[in-house]
Amino acid sequence: MDVSAQKSSFPIALGIRITGVDDSTFSQTGESYSMITLPNANTHISRTLQEDDTALAYEFARKCTLLNSNNLTDNMLTFCFASRSPGLHGRQPFGE
Repeated sequence: MDVSAQKSSFPIALGIRITGVDDSTFSQTGESYSMITLPNANTHISRTLQEDDTALAYEFARKCTLLNSNNLTDNMLTFCFASRSPGLHGRQPFGE
């Protein structure tokens, strides 16, 4: 997720929370935000807010090969992740 430009006419700094972006920028009071824009900011400098590791999605797909849009439920997700840990309820992982 990138911000390519920002403009603020507000006279104080603003903390911004963006869905899908971790709140990893902190204000002076310790509050966390996705980003903070400075007072009266006007910039066109691109800034990366978050980059996700797509390898995690491929790892999930490899471990949970039987899950698809027809049978996916929250319970099956919990089962898939819990069953990847040895010794949890003696269950076997999906796809193995």
